[in-house]
Amino acid sequence: MIPRPNPTDALLSRRRLLLGAGAAALLAGCTSTTSSSATTPTTSAPGPSATTTPAPATTSAAPTTTVAPTRADAATVLARSHVPILCYHQIRDRTGDDSASARAYIIPPATFTAQLDTLRDNGFTTVTPDQLMANLSFGTALPAKPVMLTYDDSDLDGFTVGAPAMAERGFTGTYFAMTVVLGKKHYMSSDQLRQLEAAGNTVGAHTWDHHRVDRYAGDDWRVQLDEPGAELAEVLGHPVSYFAYPYGAWNPVALPHVLEAGYTAAFQLDGKPLDPEHPELTVQRAIANPSWSSEDLLTAVTTAF
Repeated sequence: MIPRPNPTDALLSRRRLLLGAGAAALLAGCTSTTSSSATTPTTSAPGPSATTTPAPATTSAAPTTTVAPTRADAATVLARSHVPILCYHQIRDRTGDDSASARAYIIPPATFTAQLDTLRDNGFTTVTPDQLMANLSFGTALPAKPVMLTYDDSDLDGFTVGAPAMAERGFTGTYFAMTVVLGKKHYMSSDQLRQLEAAGNTVGAHTWDHHRVDRYAGDDWRVQLDEPGAELAEVLGHPVSYFAYPYGAWNPVALPHVLEAGYTAAFQLDGKPLDPEHPELTVQRAIANPSWSSEDLLTAVTTAF
């Protein structure tokens, strides 16, 4: 026999169905309200004049581009190469043992400081090789009266006399170090080179033992150009970019070797024309003459370059 349905059970089943439907409708209403409020635009404070505030528009920033400056050609560098650069060697009083030829490279301390005073009192400002090359290569502005002070051969006087005298007058210098003598008597040490750079001066290379560059062949390029640059880089903690020719002597054969050794500029002496293709490797300097008067010095730095 098939059992007959109980009326009470049927009533309970209907109530469960009704309750389930109501709960589903209530849940659907809550979900719909939440979704709607999330997309409703914001309004101003309550009141009769409340207005709708639109959401801000999003824009993407345009990408920025940096244009590298254009390096000047050789002709432009030649036209800009007029900064006076003085070269000093030994700063000491002469003795009876000094030969006639050596005396041209020895400047007494009193004469040296008088020359610095003349430059300072006439408005000259010292510049570094970095500043000079920025001007020659990219036209970066220099002070109204620029001058470079350079020191060759690693002589100790450049540290004990030259550096303090420059610092007292707000000047800096460039020291071209011959590496064979570093740490020896009457010459600078590696630590003193580091001190010079810490005080705002620049250190460059001046070969290993001062042989003329225009006579190099074979291993000379490695011994006199490559290895001194590497040694000074280790001493200073950074590459060395500048080089000075012993006796100011160079020839066109040397210029590719100077570049290959990592030097970006090189300095000669006294009047030889700049190389037309690589003027930055033949920058002119003049030996500071110990017999110059103040007027002679001013004439040299204003007309000789």
